[in-house]
Amino acid sequence: MPTIPKPLEAKIWALETIRGSGALIVLAHHLFMLFFPYWETGIEHVQHASWETLFRTTPLSLLVSGRFPVNVFFILSGVVLSLAFFGSDSQSDTQLSRRAVQRVFRLAPVVAGGAILAYVLHSIWMPNLEEVAERTGMETVHVTQASFHPDLWLLARMMIFNLFESSSGLNSPLWTIAIELKGSYLVYLLVFALRKYQHRAWLYAICVIAFRNSVYLTFLSGVILADLYMTFGAFRSWSSRKWMALPSLGVAIYLGSVPFALPNGRFPGCFYILPEISIASEGWTFVGALLFLTTCLGSPDILKTLDCRLGRFLGQISYSLYATHWPVVLAVSCLLFPIMLPKIGYVAAAAISMIAASVASIALAKAFFLCVDMPSIRFSRAIGSWLRGSS
Repeated sequence: MPTIPKPLEAKIWALETIRGSGALIVLAHHLFMLFFPYWETGIEHVQHASWETLFRTTPLSLLVSGRFPVNVFFILSGVVLSLAFFGSDSQSDTQLSRRAVQRVFRLAPVVAGGAILAYVLHSIWMPNLEEVAERTGMETVHVTQASFHPDLWLLARMMIFNLFESSSGLNSPLWTIAIELKGSYLVYLLVFALRKYQHRAWLYAICVIAFRNSVYLTFLSGVILADLYMTFGAFRSWSSRKWMALPSLGVAIYLGSVPFALPNGRFPGCFYILPEISIASEGWTFVGALLFLTTCLGSPDILKTLDCRLGRFLGQISYSLYATHWPVVLAVSCLLFPIMLPKIGYVAAAAISMIAASVASIALAKAFFLCVDMPSIRFSRAIGSWLRGSS
């Protein structure tokens, strides 16, 4: 089986499991938003089953909420991108510059491939998407995509002039990869500017204040975690004891599941009583994601447990799954759901459609990884090798 070329630095493989699991949660999020949107919107006329309330009023929402894993993704990017540039064996500024150049070549093919796939599926298998959206009560933001009419000339202009910013018009989850690209360059800039200062904690504090209401605080937080992990040995074991790790993970899960849809996250039957905060534009979800990763990085046992074959596989296809799953979910749902609905009822038809869409999404993500994502990794590393040879 083809493998990714070995990276220059050692990897914390457990982070691949976290990234891959997060991609699955994003998949579940979009499936639930399509078929059971009540858990997030609270609009009663779109409630299809009584058990949806559990996903709205308890931490079970974490299993189908895309906000928590997206925050984890961004913090993880800060960690992974900066990890090799801290510690006693840190890489040089020249290597940092090469990584910055490579980044756009790493992400652009994934975005382009995801947009082209969405264009093809919209053109062929989604003629009745608006009808499906009306029957399920799909969220308004996704209905706008349901009314999208593919245009080849528009696709070409998007690819040439504004790939990262406009691709979400075809494939809505791709908006995060545009944030990812900007966040990556913020990470490289922060590492270049701050890592040589012995008392950089004060500079980190200033940056946190400056980015306190921005999504880019997530990337900055990842840089700080990477610095702590590589510079201070005690940080790697601060949560090594179960009496420390388990409560910390429990709090992280609770905070990560705090609802966002209504003011202060409060509504009838909900036990969340925390005040509303706006830090990192995501509030308590960001705090939960940060605490979750901080706890994992501080526990060798957790990292060892998370490093498994399935986790590595999910991490391997995580970018591909993230870039391709939404048009696949819509296409499979358009094919199956209208056929199954009059025969077996709403919940059963939705369940079958969700299972089929999940299997198809994972299978296509693997193919996308082999055909698009892995070549982009190799190409970006070839760019880095060329820059190293010409320097």
